[in-house]
Amino acid sequence: MVNNSNNLGFIFIPKNDEDVVGNDDLKTKTYKRKPISYELIYLHKLISNKLAKILKQKYGFNNVSSEHIAGYGSNKIDIVVKDHNNIIFYEIKTYNSLRTSIREALGQIIEYCFWTNEERAKKLII
Repeated sequence: MVNNSNNLGFIFIPKNDEDVVGNDDLKTKTYKRKPISYELIYLHKLISNKLAKILKQKYGFNNVSSEHIAGYGSNKIDIVVKDHNNIIFYEIKTYNSLRTSIREALGQIIEYCFWTNEERAKKLII
């Protein structure tokens, strides 16, 4: 066991993973669930609309675009703002967990900005 006490509590513990060393066959399992009714709350759309209104007041109506095409595939950036010669990308997430929201948004917004091997935005805001 290697103990790196200066890593703020992280301790590397090697494991003997029999699954990794052993069988390489794909395993599957089937689950059957009862139909459930869900109430959908369109919080993402509400936040996006309200934020877009605020940004249009600040940057001008023609300088803010909601659900802007990212330029590859069918991906859309939640809000794009043109601030003089700079572009700002906004990504909105509404998961119940702040950590999950940040994790999902960060990967997505970095992809939007750098997927084409060029910097497409000067600011990235989650």
